[in-house]
Amino acid sequence: MAQTACHNNPRRQFMPHGEFMFDTSIPDTSAALSLPPLPTGPVASESTSKPASPKTKRRKKPRCASGLGSVYFRESDNRWCATWKTSGTDGKAKTRVVYGATQREAIEKREAARKEAETVAENATKETVGDFLRRWLDIVKTKLQPTTVAAYSEQIRLYMAPEKDVGMGLGIGQIPLSKLSPFDIETWLASLEKRGVSAARRRGLCVQLKSALGRAVAWRQLKENPMAGVEYPTVKREQMKVWDSDEVAAFLLACDGERLEALFVLAIETGMRQGELLGLQWDDVELKEDTDPTTGAPRYSGQIHVRHNLQEVNGNHQPLSGPKTQAGNRIVTLFPETVHALIQHKERMRKEGKGAHPYVFPSTTGRPVFKRALRDAFNRIIKTAGLKQIRFHDMRHTNATMMISDGVDVKTVSSRLGHSTTSITLDIYTKFMRKADERAAGVMASIMAKKKILAAGSGMGDRSGASVPN
Repeated sequence: MAQTACHNNPRRQFMPHGEFMFDTSIPDTSAALSLPPLPTGPVASESTSKPASPKTKRRKKPRCASGLGSVYFRESDNRWCATWKTSGTDGKAKTRVVYGATQREAIEKREAARKEAETVAENATKETVGDFLRRWLDIVKTKLQPTTVAAYSEQIRLYMAPEKDVGMGLGIGQIPLSKLSPFDIETWLASLEKRGVSAARRRGLCVQLKSALGRAVAWRQLKENPMAGVEYPTVKREQMKVWDSDEVAAFLLACDGERLEALFVLAIETGMRQGELLGLQWDDVELKEDTDPTTGAPRYSGQIHVRHNLQEVNGNHQPLSGPKTQAGNRIVTLFPETVHALIQHKERMRKEGKGAHPYVFPSTTGRPVFKRALRDAFNRIIKTAGLKQIRFHDMRHTNATMMISDGVDVKTVSSRLGHSTTSITLDIYTKFMRKADERAAGVMASIMAKKKILAAGSGMGDRSGASVPN
């Protein structure tokens, strides 16, 4: 034990007779092994500066596996952001981001978005654009007007996805739906322009394609609509052709005695659409005839409930439908002359044996009048009257411009025409609104002139110093 203790302590050495002594040749290190005195000032490990505010501490960005994006806290709005990479329709990588109040919420939203993208990818088959467009039209046609369905079908067959080149190329029908890009669409539109397709037609194709591809996104067959990156063709509005009051009077005079005279009078007075006129039934018409108690002359009044629209597709009449818009379902008050014309027309139909016919304007065979027959009669009357050629629909524009020229307010004009908003009326007839504004300014100028005349007569004179008109 003594040897072990001495061996462990180099300062102890054995002496004869079992005694031991300290080796003074080895320096004493006991002082170095003792604990240092407690500090009296600030602790050395603590900073004397003000501790940092918790608001300035930045949260660490959790790192995710490669390709999975990142999750981080955004201090500007105290939200968690989760990002990931996807490939757009143009083939370029895009960063997507979702937000959450907590880190878990942001991650869950990201995973849900990824899962939805995977569903879209699974639904994206090798179906071509042409096959999809035909399938789309077959699904949505019950919600569209027959004429719209016919127009859409024709545009698919001739321009978008023809089965063979019909002079307009092969369109975009052979491209897989999942691969369709804005570049493909604009290349196709440029080829149509080179082949002489009008800007109005190309713009109509864009409207239809955007609607169809929008449903593909809703059906999770596309992640996004390729039309979002396409620039639409610019359509220059053609100058509107209308008749003035003298030309209208000449046309109505040439209609005198015509079998469909009342139809043309009604078109000029009410501005009704062609389909609304051809679909008009006697149940929609209220006519009243009485006698003026003072003069004994006949008086006429009445109105029309515009409820129906008769459409024709490929030479075949379609079942009656409602007006073009919800606002098209309207009541239009008639002028006395128009009421008189309708009363005479009803008597004519009675003599023809069609007094019980539901349509106001049946053909000689008892069927509704066809558009081609109406157009031929209209053009023949124009030629007889020696008037400039306009379309039948331009009588609707003529009606609107005449009302505006007579100072009828825009709201009333819009209501009688059946426009869904007054902005449509303003957009179409802005040119004629300016003329009405100039007339309004002229009215105010005449009022101011009268004021000066009255002032001069009262001896007050013209305070502005301007000369008083004679």
